[in-house]
Amino acid sequence: MEKSDPPPPKPATIIPSDPIPSSSFHRRSRSDDMSMFMFMDPLSSGAPPSSDDLPSDDDLFSSFIDVDSLTSDPNPFPNPSLSSNSVSGANPPPPSSRPRHRHSNSVDAGCAMYAGEIMDAKKAMPPEKLSELWNIDPKRAKRILANRQSAARSKERKARYIQELERKVQSLQTEATTLSAQLTLYQRDTNGLANENTELKLRLQAMEQQAQLRNALNEALRKEVERMKMETGEISDAF
Repeated sequence: MEKSDPPPPKPATIIPSDPIPSSSFHRRSRSDDMSMFMFMDPLSSGAPPSSDDLPSDDDLFSSFIDVDSLTSDPNPFPNPSLSSNSVSGANPPPPSSRPRHRHSNSVDAGCAMYAGEIMDAKKAMPPEKLSELWNIDPKRAKRILANRQSAARSKERKARYIQELERKVQSLQTEATTLSAQLTLYQRDTNGLANENTELKLRLQAMEQQAQLRNALNEALRKEVERMKMETGEISDAF
């Protein structure tokens, strides 16, 4: 009686020691109210967004990455090695099991400045792309709309402030023109008074000279009178 060969051992199931972390982003249902997105007025004077709807630096960065992935080519920088492997029929290298780096909440001021540039890029997003983003992640779309409303209100405040400054500048220019005219009149009056003062000084000098001449004439007349008296007395003594 022949012995049957034992069955071959089953291959052991290999469990990866470091699985790829699943995405931790919270996604809402697509049944959100689209009317708020379609008819939202960016210039409305509604209440500002609450602290829950305000974006953090990590959300801004991650949403900017997602928006770029929606609007750009899925493979903008092809790897030459991968293209050569695909042509030759070789299998692509397995994805790295190394977990991706996640940004922490302790971002620096440079990241905050970069977040401002991200918001400027989001403002230039066309409505079609924003609608697609609404279908994918309504929370980020609402946040972008809230940021646009905040930017519109900020522009209105800046415009009103500039108009107020222009009115103040015009008022100051008018006041400066009035003061300049008054200063011209005051300078004219001052020049007239200075001329009158010069004339009075000249007249005073002339009167002083006349007084000196009169004093000299009076002294000469007094001496002449005394001399005549002396001559008259001598004549009377002689008789």
